[in-house]
Parts: sequence; structure tokens; C-alpha cells
Amino acid sequence: MNAKFHSSNCRVCEGLLSQIKYIRGEETGDNVALFKCKNCGSYFSKIEFSQQITNEFSSGSIDVYMNKDYVLNRVQDILSYSSIKKWLPDEDVDFLDIGCGVGWSLVEAEKKGFNAYGVEPMEVASEYANNTLKVNVINSLFRADLFKDKQFGFIMMDQVLEHVPNPTETIVDAFRLLKPGGLFFLSVPPVDWSRILLSMSYQFPMKIVERVENTRYLSKLTSLARKYDTFCFPEGHINYFSTRAISILAERCNAQLVEQYHIDRKRSKYFPFLKLSTGSFFLRKN
Repeated sequence: MNAKFHSSNCRVCEGLLSQIKYIRGEETGDNVALFKCKNCGSYFSKIEFSQQITNEFSSGSIDVYMNKDYVLNRVQDILSYSSIKKWLPDEDVDFLDIGCGVGWSLVEAEKKGFNAYGVEPMEVASEYANNTLKVNVINSLFRADLFKDKQFGFIMMDQVLEHVPNPTETIVDAFRLLKPGGLFFLSVPPVDWSRILLSMSYQFPMKIVERVENTRYLSKLTSLARKYDTFCFPEGHINYFSTRAISILAERCNAQLVEQYHIDRKRSKYFPFLKLSTGSFFLRKN
């Protein structure tokens, strides 16, 4: 792949970006340029996208959030593991989920004894959270001043940061609400050498990808390939963070990357040795 140098800078470390290739947009079908940072190894698309507005979320569907069992089991495991590792105080912990969807995470956090709060930009999702699940959710794009002087012991940002055009500013703002010694759970789509190797969108020209996807007898194969194709959503997932980028973001927030997370503990232990990423990280504020 011949990289074309581009004048824009990395959204994480401000390093120079090289244009790698074009990928077909999942919503419009347009050609979307994919860029790589020469310094931290992260990838970015839609580099011209600079600001989100709440109205963009007003007509969305909450169907994608109605995965009750998955969220409850995931959050239960994350909070239980954090408790086992003694990363949190024993009681009276304020919990915040940024981009909480309909609020299943808050339901589980309250079961665990946390004082739970959420922020969600999709109006119909926040209404479901407040009116049906009876949890405390603010309908807004996240900003720290929504909570004034409040401080949290645990903040979760699960599958959010890959969507925002200003990830560094967003996570630094979120860390302003975290108490010293507090825990921040960050999860993004994993990016490492294996994901790049398995990405059909990355490895092949668009014309070949389209031809393979439109070949009927290859439908099962392409369905499986898309499942592991990190780069097949370049219009929605505009940030693809390397593990190095996560460490840089932690430093920007006066925090440290404590550990990678996976519900399968073996993966979180051996992945770093193989230079693989789970995509989920515990960060702790100094």
C-alpha cells in the first residue's frame, strides 16, 4: 500500500497522518479515506469531522441498546473484578456511564450498591432509561459541567470514544469528574496486528471487497470476515486506537493504564505479551 502524506494531525498524539487507502462507507457507500498516525499507530477516518450535535441522535432507534443480558453480565463482571482487585472503596461509590444507552449498566451498578448516573445523547434511549428503568440519565452529549462539582469513583465509557471527533478533549473532560485514585473503564474496538491482518477492508482494494461481498456462494465467508473486520465502519467508527494511544490518553489525564480487561481472564493476561489488544482498559487516576 502506498501511503500519501497528509497535513492533518493525529487526534491523540498530534503526530503526522499518512493516508493509507479508501474504504467504502457503511452508510453512504462513499469512498472514505483511512489515515494512520506515524507516531502512535492509531488509525482515523473522516478527519474533516470536527463537531457532533445532539440533533444527530434525535431520530435513532433504541433497538441496538436492547441487549439486556449482555450488558448486565458485562457490567456485573467489570464491577466485581474491580472489587476483587480492590481498586475501589468498599462502599458509597458514585458511578457514571458516559453513553449509557437505555441504562442497563446503571441498573446493575445500583444492584451492586453504587450511586449510578448516566449520560446519553439519544433522546428516546434516555427517556426509556428514566421512565421505564427508573435510573438517572441526562439526555445530552457528554460534558463535565453537566455535573458541576460532583466527583465519581468509577466512570465507564464503553464503545463511545471511537465515534467522537475530539477523543482527547472528551476523555480529558471526563477525567475532571474522576476522584484521585478513581477508576476509569474505557472500551473501544480493538486494533492490533491481528485485526489489521484479518481486515478485508484494509487488506484488499474496494472493488475486490465489493465483488467478494456480492458473490452469493461466498456469503457465509464474507459474513464471518465482516464480523472481524475492524475497518468496515469508517463513517461511524472514526477512531481506531492502538494500545500505545490508550497509554498516551491516560498520561494526558494524569492517569495510568492499569490493566487490559476481558471477561476471559486468560486473554487479558497473555494478549499484551503477543502485542494483541482486548480493546478494553482499566485506567486509574493518580
